[in-house]
Amino acid sequence: NGHILDGKTIDPKPAQKPAPPEGAKITKVFVGGVPPEMEEDVIRDYFSQFGSIADLALVTDPQTKARRGFIFVEYEKSESADKAVEKTFHDIDADGAKTRVEVKRAYPRENNSGRQGGRGDSRSGGQW
Repeated sequence: NGHILDGKTIDPKPAQKPAPPEGAKITKVFVGGVPPEMEEDVIRDYFSQFGSIADLALVTDPQTKARRGFIFVEYEKSESADKAVEKTFHDIDADGAKTRVEVKRAYPRENNSGRQGGRGDSRSGGQW
C-alpha cells in the first residue's frame, strides 16, 4: 500500500482537521471573504444575531494598514460561536447587495508550523 518517495516507503494518509483540546469551549469564529470596504457596524449587526460579541478583529495588513479579506468574531459564550458555524456560508446584506462569507471555528494557533509568514487564506482555516 505504501508509496516510494526519495527511496523511502511512505504511507500517506488524508489530512485531519485539528480537534479542539478536550472540553475546550471555542468562542471565536473565522470569517473569510469579507470585502475590506464592508462597514464594521454591518458586520457587528449581522453576527450579533448569534449572541453577544466580546471582540471583533478586523485584520489589517501590517505594511499597508489596509483591511484584509477576513475577520475574527469572538463571542462571550461558546454557544453563540456554535450557532454561527452551523452554516458554512452566510449572506450579509450591505447597502442592498448580498455578500457571501465563509464562517469556520477558529482554533488557537499552537505554533506557526505550516504557515508561511503569517499569511493564509480561507482554505487554511481559522487560526489566530
